[in-house]
Amino acid sequence: METRSIWTKEAAVLLRAALKRKYPRVKFSVRFESYSMGSHINVSWTDGPTQRAVEAFAAPYSGSRFESMDDSTYSVYSWLLPDGTATHAERGARGSAMPPGPTGAELVSFHGSLPSCNRELSPQYVARCSVAWDGLSAAERCALLNADRFPRWEGQSAGYKLAWFFDADQIMAPMRKAA
Repeated sequence: METRSIWTKEAAVLLRAALKRKYPRVKFSVRFESYSMGSHINVSWTDGPTQRAVEAFAAPYSGSRFESMDDSTYSVYSWLLPDGTATHAERGARGSAMPPGPTGAELVSFHGSLPSCNRELSPQYVARCSVAWDGLSAAERCALLNADRFPRWEGQSAGYKLAWFFDADQIMAPMRKAA
């Protein structure tokens, strides 16, 4: 199966447009950086979706992954959908052909390493999360504290941890409705 190579600069343009479609109310900064022997994309935003969500969404826009077990890098492919959204292309079993992709998708090879994603939290959002935390019952707090993704950082307020754990729209939506 033939693949098209997409350089990091074009991948950044595609990723920026895809993020804008997926999260229309969030302003993302998407920049590409090239350096000796490589390139990558830097994505940053304030509040909005969780860092984990954006990292998962941005991952298919890279052409390589790092394997820490043997300190090596390997190539990966993605399906580029007609709307510019990318999704991982699953490898076939050893010796078999690549399984077909989504309808209308093109198999591509992005250049560059995994995008670097950096979410900032505004003081307003952290304050709103602190109010949300204070409004939770003891059982709800316990459930969050036991959640596998809830941050376990020492020295941070529960509101700050809640801000990292939740998409800003989940916390801010009730405040917008009240206004």
